[in-house]
Amino acid sequence: MATYGEYKIISDRSAADLQNTIAKNTTKSIDNYAKVQERAQKESRMFDIRQRKQEKETQENKALFAANGKAIANGINDSFVEEYNGYLEEYNKYTNILENPSSNRKSRTEAMKILEGLDKAIAGTKANQELYIGGTAAMQEKLSNSAALGSNYGFVNLPMGGDQINKDGGVAQDIANQLIGNSGKGDNFKRNSDGSIEASGTYLNANNEEIPYTTTLSAEEAAVFLNNPTYDYIKPVEKAVNSIGNTFINKNGALVDGFYDVATIEGQPGALPKPKEQIIVSRTVKGEDGESFERRETRTPVDQGKINGEIKGLAQVQYVNFMANEDNLAKLQALETIGLGQNELDLLLDPNAGKDEFQKIFEKRMVKRIGEGIINTNPKADRGLFKDENNKWYFVEQVSKTEITVSDKYNTKVK
Repeated sequence: MATYGEYKIISDRSAADLQNTIAKNTTKSIDNYAKVQERAQKESRMFDIRQRKQEKETQENKALFAANGKAIANGINDSFVEEYNGYLEEYNKYTNILENPSSNRKSRTEAMKILEGLDKAIAGTKANQELYIGGTAAMQEKLSNSAALGSNYGFVNLPMGGDQINKDGGVAQDIANQLIGNSGKGDNFKRNSDGSIEASGTYLNANNEEIPYTTTLSAEEAAVFLNNPTYDYIKPVEKAVNSIGNTFINKNGALVDGFYDVATIEGQPGALPKPKEQIIVSRTVKGEDGESFERRETRTPVDQGKINGEIKGLAQVQYVNFMANEDNLAKLQALETIGLGQNELDLLLDPNAGKDEFQKIFEKRMVKRIGEGIINTNPKADRGLFKDENNKWYFVEQVSKTEITVSDKYNTKVK
C-alpha cells in the first residue's frame, strides 16, 4: 500500500494543469496575434489598393480638368490647373490620413474637417473654370463678328481704379483678347485664388491711339464681366427712323395719301375735301464757287396732326424697347445719343420722381430727334419732309435752281 507521499506524487496534478493552462493560453494568444497581424496586413493591403486607385483617379481628374480648359488662353488655364492640382494633392493627403488604419482618432478628426473645406474649394475651382470657359466662348464669338461689334453691340465699361471708368469698352475688349489667347503688346492677365483678376496692357481709343491701362476686378466684377462681356445697343432714334420706311413718302418720292393737308369746299355740301394749294418759295443761295442761285421750292401743305401723331407713336414704341433692356449701360448709352444722360436715368430709381416723369422726358426728346432724323434722311435733291421757321411740317415736291447774273447795279436778269 502506497504511502501518503507517494500518493501525493501520483495524484497531485496541479503543476501539470498549470503548465497545460499556460500552454493553451499561449497557443490561443499566438493564434489571436496571428489573426490580428493577418487582419492588419489585409487592411494595409486594402489601404495600398485604395491609395493606388485614388492616385489613378487623381491623375485622370487632373488631365480631364486641364483638357476641359483648353479653350481658355494657356497662361490663364495654367493658373486653374495649378490651383486644382494643389487642392487634389491636399485632398489625397488628408484622405489617406482618414483611411490609414494606423492613424489616431485626433488626426482623423482634423482630417475630416480639412476635407470638408477642400471639397468646397475643389467645387469652387471647377465652377470658376466653367465660368471662364463659358465667358471665353462668348468672347470668341463676339470678337469674330467684327461687323456687329460697334454697330449692334459694344464691350462693357470697366473700372480703372479710384473713380475712373473706361467708357469706350477698349479695356474690356483687350482683356477679352487676352482670354482667348490673342494677347497684345504689354498685355498681362493674372487670376487670383479669391477669384479677383489683375490685368494690364494697351488698347486703341477712338483716335487709334495706344493707351496703357492697369485694372483690378473683384471676384464679383470679374464674374459679371465674364457672363456679360458686351451689351446690345438700343439705338432708339436709328431704329425709329429706319422703321418709317414708306410711311410718309412712297417709293416714287411722292407724299403718301392721307398726309395731305386738305380743305373743305365751302358752299358745296357733300363735296370731297381737296388738298390745299401748293406754294412756291424762292430764295437766293450761294454755290460752292461763289455763284448766286435762285432756289425755288414747291411746298405741299401736310396734315400736322397726322404726321406728329405717327412720330409720337414711334417715340412711344422706342420707350417700350428702352425699358425692356435691363442693362443700365445700354440705357445710358441710348440716352446719351438723344442728348440725355445719367441724371435722367436716375429718375427711374428715384422714389420721389413722378410716375411718368422719365417717360415724358424721354418721349419728348425722342419726338425731337426722330423729326431731325426724318429731315436728315431726305434725298440729296432736297425733296421730302422739312420744317419751316414756325416748326411746321411741309413737303417739298420739286426744287429748281437758276443761276443769277448781275448786269449792272440796278438790273438782275435770269438765264
